[in-house]
Amino acid sequence: MSKYVPKKGNEMKILHASDLHFDKAKFDQIWGLEFDVCCISGDLIDASQKGVSEQKAWVGRWLENFKGKIFVCSGNHDVDGSGDAAWMKMPNVYADGDIKAIEEIKFGCVPYMCTDILDFAECDVLLAHVPPAHTQTAVECGRDFGDKELYRALKHGLLKAKIILCGHVHDPLSRVDKIGNCKIYNSSLELNILEI
Repeated sequence: MSKYVPKKGNEMKILHASDLHFDKAKFDQIWGLEFDVCCISGDLIDASQKGVSEQKAWVGRWLENFKGKIFVCSGNHDVDGSGDAAWMKMPNVYADGDIKAIEEIKFGCVPYMCTDILDFAECDVLLAHVPPAHTQTAVECGRDFGDKELYRALKHGLLKAKIILCGHVHDPLSRVDKIGNCKIYNSSLELNILEI
């Protein structure tokens, strides 16, 4: 069971994780951390391993039993051939396409291969599996793996987001970068607590 700690002051503690790739130890580790909101930006399962339906069932039960506020967006490992991650949707989980305000901070869950990023224009915090292109959070081994549409929307002020929570790139040049007033955090393969 997670240690959900209600907010005491003006700060909100966000646990950000990404690219857990069905690492049960990391899922278990989340239970022991203290935070107000949990955000997982994709790749909860590992589609390169056998037993994808069993992985989905296990992660589904984990999500279902989660106590507290949790937001998840799909990553490339979470979607099937049709791009659907409906298995992540359940009553207590904000998932792909959902937008929800928590204490006046609007969170948005961007689906993997989102067709219209502007659906999330008014969100303060965005969960997006792929980091914006042209940022150090998107570059690994000299190659930019970032999302060009997300980058353009941020650069041209079409998104209100102050924070992007992403992953996908496992060993980026930097875990943190900025586009204008928007901070980008890549927590790929890690668990990080952010205070906002």
